[in-house]
Amino acid sequence: MLNKNILFLTAILSFGNLYADNPGEEVSSAPEVVESVADEVPATTEEVVSETEVANDSSSTDDGVQELGRVSVTGSRIKRTDIEGATPLITITRSDIEAQGFQTVYDAVSNLTQNTGSVNGENFQAGFNGSLQPINLRDFGPGRTLVLVNGKRTADYPFPYNGESASFNYAAIPLAAVDRIEVLTSGASSIYGSDAVAGVVNIILVDGLEDRTVRAQVGGGIGSGTGGETVNFEFAGGGFTDRLSYTYAFEYRDEQPIPIQSRSEHDSWEDSSRAVPLLSRGLLIRDQYYYPLHLHPGATNVPYGQLQDLTTGELLASTCEDADPGYTLAPPEMHAAYASSFYGTYCGFDMSSNGTLTNARERASVYLSGTYELNDKVELYAKVVHLETDTEGTLDNLFTPFVWVAGPQKYGSSFTQNYTVPDGQPNAGATAAMMDFRIQKIFTNATRGTSYEEDTTTIDIGARGVLSNGYEWDVSYTDNTYDVVSTGRNFLASAMYDKIHNIGGVDGWGNTCVLDTNDLIDGNASNGEVVDTYGWYAYSASYSQPNCYNWDWYLSTQSSADLEALRVDNVEPADAFSELFQASITGDIMQLPYGPLGFAAVVEHQTKGYDVQLSQANKDGLLWGIGGVDGGGERDRTAFGVEFSIPVTETFLVNLSTRMDEYDSSKVNVDRRTMGASFEWRPRDNFLMRGSWSESFKAPDLPYSFVGERRFFASETDYYQCYASGDFGAVGEGCAVASPGYGIINIDGVTTGNLNLKEEEGDSFSFGFVWEPADRLTFTLDAFHIKLGDIVSTKDLTTIVRDEAVCRAIEAGDTATAGNFSAYPASYCAQVYASIVRGGKDFTGTDGYTNVLAEGSITALYETPVNIAGQEFIGVDTSISYSWVTDALGDFSFSIVNTNQIDLKYAEDIGDPLVSYMNSTYTPRSRQSLRLGWTRGDWSASTSTLRVGHMEAGGGRKMSPYFDTNVAVGYDITPESFISLTVTNVFDSIPDTDPAYDTGSSFYPYGFNSFRYPRFGPQAFLTYQLRF
Repeated sequence: MLNKNILFLTAILSFGNLYADNPGEEVSSAPEVVESVADEVPATTEEVVSETEVANDSSSTDDGVQELGRVSVTGSRIKRTDIEGATPLITITRSDIEAQGFQTVYDAVSNLTQNTGSVNGENFQAGFNGSLQPINLRDFGPGRTLVLVNGKRTADYPFPYNGESASFNYAAIPLAAVDRIEVLTSGASSIYGSDAVAGVVNIILVDGLEDRTVRAQVGGGIGSGTGGETVNFEFAGGGFTDRLSYTYAFEYRDEQPIPIQSRSEHDSWEDSSRAVPLLSRGLLIRDQYYYPLHLHPGATNVPYGQLQDLTTGELLASTCEDADPGYTLAPPEMHAAYASSFYGTYCGFDMSSNGTLTNARERASVYLSGTYELNDKVELYAKVVHLETDTEGTLDNLFTPFVWVAGPQKYGSSFTQNYTVPDGQPNAGATAAMMDFRIQKIFTNATRGTSYEEDTTTIDIGARGVLSNGYEWDVSYTDNTYDVVSTGRNFLASAMYDKIHNIGGVDGWGNTCVLDTNDLIDGNASNGEVVDTYGWYAYSASYSQPNCYNWDWYLSTQSSADLEALRVDNVEPADAFSELFQASITGDIMQLPYGPLGFAAVVEHQTKGYDVQLSQANKDGLLWGIGGVDGGGERDRTAFGVEFSIPVTETFLVNLSTRMDEYDSSKVNVDRRTMGASFEWRPRDNFLMRGSWSESFKAPDLPYSFVGERRFFASETDYYQCYASGDFGAVGEGCAVASPGYGIINIDGVTTGNLNLKEEEGDSFSFGFVWEPADRLTFTLDAFHIKLGDIVSTKDLTTIVRDEAVCRAIEAGDTATAGNFSAYPASYCAQVYASIVRGGKDFTGTDGYTNVLAEGSITALYETPVNIAGQEFIGVDTSISYSWVTDALGDFSFSIVNTNQIDLKYAEDIGDPLVSYMNSTYTPRSRQSLRLGWTRGDWSASTSTLRVGHMEAGGGRKMSPYFDTNVAVGYDITPESFISLTVTNVFDSIPDTDPAYDTGSSFYPYGFNSFRYPRFGPQAFLTYQLRF
């Protein structure tokens, strides 16, 4: 029986888990993920970092507390006798993944309660990373969580995350090769080095299989959750000889896309909660100054402002259906709601019928692992993982650019500004509409998207053994390559602009159609000079606008073949690689009064690089509707780390760690020593109090250093010259009003990487306890404080050139000026100086300037990333787990895990104070996961629920908690085979509608923030497995 204190604590912790995000307001129960205190210890004997080794003599004591052999888990290289240690660790086994209804590695890690930040990947097809599946622990960004595979670093995803930073793609790990996933939920740079800021995810691959297993799965959307049809096949096995062991796993997975229209809540424009739901615009004719321009509605009544051919005076018989069979004319009330501040109307269609929530993904992988025992003390090992993936996503419908055109038009209405064509023009005496307007057409029969061909290979070879003194050693080489080829279909800019602006045709006055009206009034007769009677050509030329639209083309239907003739394939490859040499040793140095003095040491050398090759057509600006950043480079890192485990008393253990990481000084300004310490206090066998501190750092991501150049022209104020001349004022305001002025135009601007970046640095703290008051009942509570400064970000050029003057004032000891700004560190000022090139002659003494700088005026500015920002996290993780064993009813299990974010702060600029953004829109206060399990005889059942807590929405609204529940039922057909049925989102939950995301247009069909909530309806998966 549990005593009253235990029951009381259970109630309190449960209450805190359920109500953490909104104290005082009652909400429903919930939530999840697989935090395991290692009820079952994997039977592997591999000794690499983070894999578990169980001694043969492990046993359980009479009091029920689990006694283990010495094991090694993520968070330390020193083996220990307890699963729970000084740093909080979550373990997700393959059986956990299956019981919770997850289908992939990404499903499992993205449902971690600590995954509180939003990401741009597969969920945002308009971004840079349409095939990427990343996570964002504690909202520090995907690149500030270190990802290891078998305890070793791998290559980044080749395309930079959001075009600028590094990330890991969890879609690149085949589930068939995974034994378990260990997640360290605090910083650990003193153990692992760079990137281990918000945590460490260690994916441990399967090893030591003896049986052969065949596993087949089919599934897809059910009910409102259509799409996503999936076929998955796995074959795994292994064996042993006297000296050799081997494991293999093969997986093939084919996933069809889940379309946007898969759910009834957003499968039609009519689902909008607006008073007037809106069709997406298909064809929009918008006049800047005058009255609406309508197509014929197909009725007898002539609509207000119907288009007419001004050369004949006839009203156009063209309808929206003529322009595209999928169009319908938007009624006046719909137009008024959509574009009440603009003149014009539009033909609409339901754009929600296109686009995908997930990619189509076909994946095949092979995994091979083996060991060979040279002798009793030395073993060779090797692992190979190869994965090929084809991915294709659809963003939305293809469309033309929305370009302003000014000039005389053949078509208009009785309400446009119509003039008689003057003498001297080709169409003299006719009528033309003088219009400043835009037309855009979105096609119902063509979509845009991107496909990706991915190929990744990891080879890990090494030797390990035991020295005569009992020290265990491991030496390995790991090579990882990741190749991606991105292919899209894009408009060839020249062909598209020639088509939509009727190049080769004439305007309403009969003059040649050109892309820049300056060509018609520049005095060059070969361009076809015009008589600009009304000044419209000059007006158009002042904005370098075209003078024509191809009205006939816009008002008629384009076939798929017509559109494809204007498009070309755009193929852009990218690759990344990592070569890692690693040697480690661990053991006991000596016996102290209360136990052995344990130690571990590691030496690493890694070469890491990436290369993104934009197509030449993209770089030359020959394609429309596409961007991207190219670049590439590599750098070396050498590291040495050491750890000590010191038993101070029988119940108190102290762990100390330090590490030195040295990077190639020609590529980055980082040589970083980190230190850390942690403690474990076990006053009783069933209670552990723990705490940890580690210095944290992150070396600049490779794209920040090696991104390709982009050139442009800029105009800025030379604040440094202004300061030298005495006109700066308090914060630079004097430079704008000084006479003569300090403005410079046509400065060469260059966007590029920064080889002078330093590391981001901070600290990570955790403190908590683990309590097992009764057999199979465990409570954990851990508080975290993570702070990081000098975060890399991009600063606007105006601030950079102003800060140059501030830095010079700091150097000169001018506190009167510098005191008006934050205290800029010397490292930041060095980056500012490196961003500015001088040598110009814009200011001279003869022009009235004093103290003219010897360095000259600004001639070039480099827009580069710099170390300027800061971030802080304060939060608490709690968990409760219990298992109940009965003879008659079966065995039951229960766990609930909670992450509560107490405060999140951010500083955008150097020296700015950290400001809380907890009350910002869509900042989650908590996430929980609840898991229930039952087994009896041949039957098993489980549920898992992810709860996303209250979040603030726009307009002071508060979003209700969101619950995503999966259910799995299994039956053992024989001792060697089973069948299971899994249903995800079984209650078809969908987040609250948010008016900010429910604009009424099927351009954004979800009606809620899809970056914060799951978007999928129910899916069902049937699985059969046979072991032989």
